[in-house]
Amino acid sequence: MRSVTFFFIIYSILVLLGGIMSFWHGDRILSLYFEIMGSVFLFICLYFLQKRKKNVHIFIATISTILFVYYGYFFYIRLGFFEGIMAAISAFIIFANLNEYFKIS
Repeated sequence: MRSVTFFFIIYSILVLLGGIMSFWHGDRILSLYFEIMGSVFLFICLYFLQKRKKNVHIFIATISTILFVYYGYFFYIRLGFFEGIMAAISAFIIFANLNEYFKIS
């Protein structure tokens, strides 16, 4: 449980920093909104994760799936390094949370 929480904190910070850097270098306001929204959702999930709610893992996996599709699309279009790394980290977070969900039940 602690390792999933640790990786989740790192992932949330990376999502937020990625949105800020994307806005800074690419002037994409949609990217900034999407990244901040995703990061806020992830921090809210972290709050509920500390309360040991079972269904929060499914919610985290759903948000991470949306972010995986988002990063995967931009990796497919531009073949950027950051997009590829974030898509891989999103996939890891999806599988780690699903594993934790089925381990609890």
